[in-house]
Amino acid sequence: MQKINEVTILIPARLNSQRLPNKLLLEVNGLPIIEHVRRRAELNEFGADVYVVSNDKMILKTISRYGGKTLQTYRKHLNGTSRCSEAAEQLKSKFYLILQGDEILVLPRHINQLIRESINEPKLKVINLISRLEKESDLKDNNIVKCLIGMNKQVIALFRKSPLTSNNETQVELIYKVLGMFLFKSSTLAQVAEQTSQLLEKTELIEQLRLLEMGITINSLIVDKSLESVNTASDLSKVQKKLKNDKEQNQILSKILNYET
Repeated sequence: MQKINEVTILIPARLNSQRLPNKLLLEVNGLPIIEHVRRRAELNEFGADVYVVSNDKMILKTISRYGGKTLQTYRKHLNGTSRCSEAAEQLKSKFYLILQGDEILVLPRHINQLIRESINEPKLKVINLISRLEKESDLKDNNIVKCLIGMNKQVIALFRKSPLTSNNETQVELIYKVLGMFLFKSSTLAQVAEQTSQLLEKTELIEQLRLLEMGITINSLIVDKSLESVNTASDLSKVQKKLKNDKEQNQILSKILNYET
């Protein structure tokens, strides 16, 4: 394994989810969701350090019990990026890969791709993982954050419901799903943390909107699979089915369940 010290993986976590209370501590195959995510992050091939970042003592104790690293935050935060910016004050990495705590199906190879992109393109300030939409109904699904990208693969718009007027078939070709994993240059993360959130970010609940409002370029990295995160009880059922039936997911699950700290 190639050890890299320039990238640290941060997993922001909180328990006050409105659609699925305490979802990060719900158990899937005997492990809390947040622990699934942490163990998958630990499988990165670069040996990047992984921290679960939270102000919730139940989450911190749970991760510590499994031997994981944690960072406690104390200030109030609107989103995971803000929470990670506080945690980053305790660290000295050049880049921070932020992985949302409900991305239970995250693929370690996608984490590797994002880290590798930061190595190959060190001048990029922000890189967000995106994928193709799977079906037309995704266009109206408010649980899915979506985006448009330009010819240079930079994000030019973010939204939950499609604002386009073309037919659905065309829109599925134009619109991408924003995945819950992105990478910040350290200085950019600090810059974003200093800027108070504006009405657009607050009302739409899309944390990357603050970046666009500040004029910060969001570069995208397109990956081959769109993966479900856990927002509702229905999502949890889909995740459990995929863990059982998808060959790649089943292989990763086997590694997760036999993981040694």
